[in-house]
Amino acid sequence: MMCECVRDGFRIQLFKIIFMCDKFKCNPFEPNTTLPRISLEVVYEAVVDAGVNIKSLSGRRVGVFMSTSCSEALDIWLRSTEIRTGHYITGCHPSMLADQISYAFNFKGPSCVFDSGCSASFSALQYAMLAIKSGLCDSAIVGGANINTFPLISNAFCNLGALSVDGKCKAFDASADGFVRSEAVVALYICRKDCAKRMYATISGIKCFNDGHKRDGISVPSSKAQAQLIKELYAETGVNPLEVTYVEAHGTGTKAGDPKEIAALADIFCTGRVGPLLVGSVKSNMGHSEQVSGLCGVIKVLLARQFEVIPPNLHFKTPNPECKALVDGRIQVVVQHTPFHGRYVGLNSFGLGGTTGHVILKFEDVYSTPTTTYVLNSDVKFPSVPVSMPKTIPILILASGRTREAVTNLLTHSMQIRSTSSHGYNNFIGLLHEIASDHVPKHKFLGYAVRDPSTEFEVAIVERVESSTSVHFVYTGLGSQYVGMTKTMINFKTFNNSVQLSTQLMRRVGMDLESVLQTEDIQCINSLQNAFVAITACQMALTDLLESLDICPDIRGLKTSSSASIISPQVTPIVSKQKFCAYFDPDESQSKRAVLDLFFEIVLDNLEKRAVETFIFTEITDCGHQAAVDLHSLVYFKFMYYEHRILQAEKCMKCGSNTIPSNSKIFHNIEDLRLIPP
Repeated sequence: MMCECVRDGFRIQLFKIIFMCDKFKCNPFEPNTTLPRISLEVVYEAVVDAGVNIKSLSGRRVGVFMSTSCSEALDIWLRSTEIRTGHYITGCHPSMLADQISYAFNFKGPSCVFDSGCSASFSALQYAMLAIKSGLCDSAIVGGANINTFPLISNAFCNLGALSVDGKCKAFDASADGFVRSEAVVALYICRKDCAKRMYATISGIKCFNDGHKRDGISVPSSKAQAQLIKELYAETGVNPLEVTYVEAHGTGTKAGDPKEIAALADIFCTGRVGPLLVGSVKSNMGHSEQVSGLCGVIKVLLARQFEVIPPNLHFKTPNPECKALVDGRIQVVVQHTPFHGRYVGLNSFGLGGTTGHVILKFEDVYSTPTTTYVLNSDVKFPSVPVSMPKTIPILILASGRTREAVTNLLTHSMQIRSTSSHGYNNFIGLLHEIASDHVPKHKFLGYAVRDPSTEFEVAIVERVESSTSVHFVYTGLGSQYVGMTKTMINFKTFNNSVQLSTQLMRRVGMDLESVLQTEDIQCINSLQNAFVAITACQMALTDLLESLDICPDIRGLKTSSSASIISPQVTPIVSKQKFCAYFDPDESQSKRAVLDLFFEIVLDNLEKRAVETFIFTEITDCGHQAAVDLHSLVYFKFMYYEHRILQAEKCMKCGSNTIPSNSKIFHNIEDLRLIPP
């Protein structure tokens, strides 16, 4: 949308003001003077791509470590003749690059901006790692922005002799004559490995330091200092340099920089190596993004690993004769699509003033299938949020967005992945559900798609209603039983666990509930006793399943009929299925005292041994059965306070036989099983 409007001044200005104020809590006067605004969007995308709901990070100790340099936009505003409001100070000042992000997303961790020239993003990454390790923050946003809006900066680089004459960054080539300036806005979300929901790579080590005084001048790199830094880092991390199969070099294509870097790499990585060391530089592909170039290299490596292919360097034809390791073949520039092998990758980033940085990335041996929204190729390997989906269960896909079109695009893409590849489908759905596990602020549209293995997608999208609505559970009574009641729902883990628990409890009173639920005999399931227990067990399991999805009813809205009245109190925190199962009408061979002992044992366990609590006990008696005469003494030893109610059986209006007495009377309201004061 922003790309389509970029040349339409009025529309893009109106859009950015509405978007910033609505999404990122900005003052209406700030968006027009805030640059780069896109950094807020990129941070949001990084968090979502990590499988994290952005709302879950609000108020948490999330650090923001951004890299920047001189603000070209601020220089423009300072020279502007437009009406000034002063908001360009909060919108364009370099220090605000991190603070705007912390403010917009309510991050409570350190908020810092780093400027060490072209290695600034590695400086930010290093201190983010230190902050997480020291406990200053639990996770961190590491990023930066380079927006070229002030032509005098480019003119200064040209006067320095750093820019390529023909506009091509010919890294490591004999004709290299400088770099090409480029723009980038980057954000990474990093956290401890044990907290990661979706992992691209592990940062095994990072180190930055300054070269110090150099005879050739402050802007001339030092091969000796670079080699020393890399050597120290690999010694500290315990990683063997020979395990590194590829190095993403700084590679700016300058006559002074390329030979020094190749010499340092050869000194550390080529001693004892069998075969050439592969190197490349993303600057040949996109230009030099200066203070965020290090993170651009990281992203290139992550993408290359996902595709398992190292992309070729552009504009490389003849090795620079000053790069001895290139000439003799110890180091080889990647010039064609090359398979990506190995677990370790090294990355360089060097600053104009001598601040040098190196990062070691570690990749796992086994990679999962694709999950990201922009790749449908089943041959590409992606880290993912794992999710298990039995093939027999229809798949429910949930999505939310700021606009109806956004939700439509997500659900449509889900269909496309399903139709082109089954490998990454479940993981992609897992990612969608993980990031939408809680309501995302400003996502006004909600949608779902249901796909049965044998049918097409069913899609629905609605606008979110801010006002709360009550949820009603309707429980049916006797007559709703049927053969195979749990046949389809048993595939859901929560439902199955609930049924298994009920089965175990009923086994204690001599009933095989599992056989009743699985029977194909219609007479068996229609018997009064079996029907009552089967319906009750299924309704409790359904309630457990709904509650596991955070779908809870308004207690006043519970609707029950016949035997289903027994389920209503279950949705309160006091009553559990153990109590209900104890109301099963016992076999005549069991003594009344044994049944009551079982009942009180279960209730006592449920109340966490709080025997001083008072409860209401309703004794169920069938026609011809007498109430327990010794109930008072039995209860007194287990509970100090109680209320005893006795109800006789009634005739079932449907079949005419005796049924468990008047469930609607036994459980007339929720208080029938609540604790009462002494």
